[in-house]
Amino acid sequence: MDRTAIRTSQGGMAGPWSLPVQRNAAARALNTVLAVAIHVFLSGGPTPTQQTGDLRIVGSRAMTAAIGNWTALFHKKHPHVHVRQVLIGDGAAASALASRRADLAPLSRPLAPQERSLIGPAAQPVGIPVGATISRRGGGNWVYLYVASPGDGPARSLALDFVRTALSPAGQARMTGSFAPLPDGQRSASLSQLATLNRTAMPHP
Repeated sequence: MDRTAIRTSQGGMAGPWSLPVQRNAAARALNTVLAVAIHVFLSGGPTPTQQTGDLRIVGSRAMTAAIGNWTALFHKKHPHVHVRQVLIGDGAAASALASRRADLAPLSRPLAPQERSLIGPAAQPVGIPVGATISRRGGGNWVYLYVASPGDGPARSLALDFVRTALSPAGQARMTGSFAPLPDGQRSASLSQLATLNRTAMPHP
């Protein structure tokens, strides 16, 4: 390449070297974009389709193993969500829901009427059966994940996705201890309840 050709292309005049220079500039810009994208991917940052934030779970100590198993499955889809668990007993659920300190509340029984009275009519949670207790005398009761009062936002979306995880075949297979998976009919009913859960308060158990 002679110096005259270089000066001509840099001066903006049409010349034999102007097109290659433009192509090289475009290639460098593309390489820069790709390098940044690869760096973000390798650094473990969230992709545009992955959610971030906190999911607060407060409630049954007896369901600790099941919640841990479901959290591991949940993190496969939402690796950048921090699941904060306070599993100290069924009695902690009502106060946490009433004070908006929980997005989900696992209970090994339905909320009692006096517990619901603490929460108040405007903030009533919706309980979705996610498993069954195993009784030595036969039979058993449902165990629930209570979704905090209707509303929008990332926390509610994450809470509903956690319930979907619990009701998935993989989630049901991870029921442990004194709990069993739901019968197929009740699992279908729970999935239907989850699918219709929206801003309107739904009947509670």
